[in-house]
Amino acid sequence: MMLFIRKYTKMTILVLVILIGGCTIDMDEVNYDNFDHKNKLFFDLNENSYSINYIQLSKSDTIPFFKSLTNTKNKVSSEGIVVEYQQQFNYNDNIDPFVIDAKNTNRAIHNIFNKNGNDISIIKQPINATKSNLIFLNNYDLRIVFKSLLIPNKIKSIITSDEQINENDLIELMDQIIKMMYLETVQNVNIGFNHEQSYLASIDDWSKDVDFDPKKIIIFDESDLSLIEVSMKNLSYIIDAAEINLLSKIDESYIEDVKKSWLNKKMKLYSSLVLLFNNFTIQAIMPGEIIFHNAETVKGDTLIWNFNLSEFSDENYEIIASSRIVHSNRLIAFIFMVLLLAVIIIKKRFKK
Repeated sequence: MMLFIRKYTKMTILVLVILIGGCTIDMDEVNYDNFDHKNKLFFDLNENSYSINYIQLSKSDTIPFFKSLTNTKNKVSSEGIVVEYQQQFNYNDNIDPFVIDAKNTNRAIHNIFNKNGNDISIIKQPINATKSNLIFLNNYDLRIVFKSLLIPNKIKSIITSDEQINENDLIELMDQIIKMMYLETVQNVNIGFNHEQSYLASIDDWSKDVDFDPKKIIIFDESDLSLIEVSMKNLSYIIDAAEINLLSKIDESYIEDVKKSWLNKKMKLYSSLVLLFNNFTIQAIMPGEIIFHNAETVKGDTLIWNFNLSEFSDENYEIIASSRIVHSNRLIAFIFMVLLLAVIIIKKRFKK
């Protein structure tokens, strides 16, 4: 370990601990398919209620699944671990099937979420499935708003690039992560523009000031953890050390607000990194005639959205669909009543 410290600069150490702890790795360990999570949701909206069928599939639970809305047990198939449930709901029920389920205490990434606060959802508010009743028609709306992600630009470029990643890329990535955390945290606290700029300037060269203990870094070759677990645990340690550095620069009157802001941004970063491994297919059947939707494709009477949230990291991603059932018999009766009322009024006027 001492040879490792002498060989690399402090900044480089901070970078390498995120990925490999300075060791050579088997590239099978970073095979995306090993951690890929497939999420398939089917919404069936009927006249008076709706149902959700949710299937989650992954080769392992290294990356947390989402909490089931019913009591269900994980199943193991030839494809991996399957979490599936189907449940009926009433319109206007508060439903959130996208809460990260970090319940496996034997998994390092689960423990990171448990340590910092569980019940983290990836949508802005519960699913909005509503029905409105008018005299001769019913309107139905389905709306889901997924939160924007908190990931640095370097990760976005790595995701979209086919080129090899070199050490300079990793150094830039680490620098962006910490500076992004500092900026997002400080800007989320009402400390005034001048104070904000002063704090950000004082921590610009953060890697020189962070109190970093190499002995607390997990070395991949010396660990029973998977590569991604080693990476997340080491990243968690660096972020906690960076928080201590930030708090040392902040006036005491702002400390508590900065702590709350940092925790919020930290958990958004962790959940954003987890979501890089999640792909979604959402399907919906709406009652009556569809009057608006933003689905990617339509197959028969089924609206289909296929996405990974990393594609929309800078902004919220919305699922929107609206439909309408027109009760023609009620409409005819309504028109008849209006005409009859008009005739009665006209007759009364003529009699006068």
